[in-house]
Amino acid sequence: MVRMRKSPTLLLALVLAAVLTVGSIAIERPTEARAAALVTVPVMGPNVLTTDQVTAWFNSRGRPFNVPGVNVRQLAEMFLYEGAVENVRGDLAFAQSIVETGYFGFVGSIVSPSNWNFAGMGACDSCNSGRQFPSPEIGVRAQIQDLRNYADAGSRATNLHFPPVPEWYAWPTLNPATANYNFDHFFRKGLAPTWNQMGNGNHATSPSYGPAVISVYQSMLTFNGLPAASAAGADPIGNLEMIRRLPDGVRIKGWTIDPSSPGPTPIDVYVNGVGFARSTANVDRPDVSAAFTFAGPKHGFDTVLPIRGGTVCVYAINIGAGSRNPALGCRTVNGPDPQASLESISRQPDGLHLHGWALDPDFFAPTFVDVYANGVGVAHLTANGSRPDVGAVYDGYGPMHGFDAVLPGVGGNVCVFAENLGPGSQNPLLGCRTVLGTNPVGSLDVATHQPEGVHVSGWALDPDSSGPATVDIYANGVGMARITASGNRPDVGNAYPAYGSARGFDVVVPVAGGTLCAYGVNVGAGSNVLLGCRNV
Repeated sequence: MVRMRKSPTLLLALVLAAVLTVGSIAIERPTEARAAALVTVPVMGPNVLTTDQVTAWFNSRGRPFNVPGVNVRQLAEMFLYEGAVENVRGDLAFAQSIVETGYFGFVGSIVSPSNWNFAGMGACDSCNSGRQFPSPEIGVRAQIQDLRNYADAGSRATNLHFPPVPEWYAWPTLNPATANYNFDHFFRKGLAPTWNQMGNGNHATSPSYGPAVISVYQSMLTFNGLPAASAAGADPIGNLEMIRRLPDGVRIKGWTIDPSSPGPTPIDVYVNGVGFARSTANVDRPDVSAAFTFAGPKHGFDTVLPIRGGTVCVYAINIGAGSRNPALGCRTVNGPDPQASLESISRQPDGLHLHGWALDPDFFAPTFVDVYANGVGVAHLTANGSRPDVGAVYDGYGPMHGFDAVLPGVGGNVCVFAENLGPGSQNPLLGCRTVLGTNPVGSLDVATHQPEGVHVSGWALDPDSSGPATVDIYANGVGMARITASGNRPDVGNAYPAYGSARGFDVVVPVAGGTLCAYGVNVGAGSNVLLGCRNV
């Protein structure tokens, strides 16, 4: 049995531009003869063989099957399903298990059949046992996830179909968070995108490990009437590395190879389910040709299409013996209307404070933000402040898309809109808030008779001033006192944190009784406001 070792490097980088035609397109599948000799075998991609074909090949070997709880067909079905959901070639993983387990006989292996461990996982050169899995299905899943970690530099716990298997990635605690972390930080992530690179410390120590697995797989293929060259995969493979909205359209970048042909492979681009453009992956990608030695150097695509937004999908077009035009990926990109956020809005003594960001996807230049108070336009702001966080998310637009303004004397029902500059149909509403206006606010809470007069208390503030508000007390329509609301009112401070707690008043007015009223005296814009009346 081959002993395991564990280990990521990144696979891909570089770009230029591709030739394309724009308009309505139809996917085509020309029939061409598959190339006879293909030496590079990708770990990832669709299955070539079916469950029935894998089962028939195994049964033809006449070997005992010593896996408890399942038969050969059920196990093959698990390999093909688990592989398909992770875009790992499950039929090839089955061939790997043939090498690891001796045709599932486990003769002389330190891994026992009841471990449901089909890839010698944890069975290192100096170990005396392998890892135990709770079921055949989980054993297969751990093996498939492990292969994806070796092959896919972009694999993360968040883009797995199933969470990382804790019996492999979080032993012995079985903590899911630990499993996620260990999957994401696997130290050989992406180091072996092909089976030719397996062995020599990648998954196994033996330098003949990869060729041994490929040889078994080619036997499975030829038994089922397929050429050995089909080990390279029947359908195109590739990776969509970027779909990004820019002012002049949508940038699409990645690579694709059809194992049937060393030449460039076509790609189709669909927008919202409708064919939009056909391009050709004919950009130099030395990194790709180095990984897939049977292919020529021109397998990259990097182009900007005049797409305004929507769900953009890219397909690799099969040109050989395969049966599918596999999707390389889909992304939803912003349409022509502005993207923006109103992050904070508050009334303070010096005015209305607004903070947020806005950009129009059709332009590099800053867009504008309009502010309305009580249905009337009060400000036209330019979103040109530095926001590196926005620039990082909307790569290509730069950071100058923030707004941070103070509007003196503005309050009431305030609404903020981002202004559309080009194609698009809306000036999106960023939000509405009801904030303090220009008039004083407050309350006459208490008015009670005492021997020396009438005791009155309450609170008041003028939104336009940071200082204490002035309150006038009237008795039976006659002004009796002018007082300053500077007493401690923590409840008011909690409700209006920008104004503090020194907003209370508490005095005795020398009157016998009657109707007492309190008025907040306005400072600046606005007018005096009745705070309340009491009959005493």
